[in-house]
Amino acid sequence: PLYSSAASDVYKRQLILFLYLLLLVLIPVICFIDPYKFNLKGTLINIVCFSLFSIGFINFLWAIKYIGRGLWGSIEPRLDRLIKEGPYKYIRHPVYLSAILILSSIILLKRSLVSLIIFTFLFLTVLFFRIYFEEKSLKNKFKEEWMEWKEKTNLIFPLKIFRLFI
Repeated sequence: PLYSSAASDVYKRQLILFLYLLLLVLIPVICFIDPYKFNLKGTLINIVCFSLFSIGFINFLWAIKYIGRGLWGSIEPRLDRLIKEGPYKYIRHPVYLSAILILSSIILLKRSLVSLIIFTFLFLTVLFFRIYFEEKSLKNKFKEEWMEWKEKTNLIFPLKIFRLFI
């Protein structure tokens, strides 16, 4: 074969990273230019949007406080220790939870049908693969410590009910 398995894995990780970052930028932009809107109006939906955005943003700041420079870029762990404090005490991927909440709030606020479709079918799929590769990397680097932490935490959502599904 032209590419070794390791080279192919690196290529897949880079592609997933590129698509994830592209969609993080593209979905909000599409929200503002999409002429196709779904019908959701009223004060309650605005309150829900503001709440989702606020929770997502605060959670993102909380996660950054603990992960610091380990956040930016690569799927590979950039830190020498496994972060298990702050939001990482409850979930393994609080930054991805923040992305889901913030993007959902923007999509609902702008009522963008195209963004909703892209978010649901493309973004969440890319996010799933990104999480898969990141979990694999964390397991390889931190071994038993990661396995113990995995047993104590949820993947993305902090509620115990989601452990049944993920």
